[in-house]
Amino acid sequence: MELGTGPFLQVPAVMTSHIPFDTEEPLWTWRADSGDGTRGAYGVTNMLAVARERLLDALRAMPGAGMGAIRQAQLDITLRPYPGYVHGVTVMTAERHLTGQIMIRGRLL
Repeated sequence: MELGTGPFLQVPAVMTSHIPFDTEEPLWTWRADSGDGTRGAYGVTNMLAVARERLLDALRAMPGAGMGAIRQAQLDITLRPYPGYVHGVTVMTAERHLTGQIMIRGRLL
């Protein structure tokens, strides 16, 4: 279910919930950004471990500093003009320093 990588586009979240979704198989969105908006990557998966690895791979590939997060999400096919994701809680954040060191906060799996 990978959505893609490439230049990071600022896409506003349609709705944010502060409680976990009550679904049997949640989706996880991940997003990494260079901080200056010139580089980034994002995606959606149904496996938290995959989201974590993709986020960390994206941060490792950045030439300088960067930051990213993993959030729980639910597909909403009723959103218009096209379906989108309703985001829930942020379960992990990561920050890459100029030294290349990555600091992780939240769920370590």
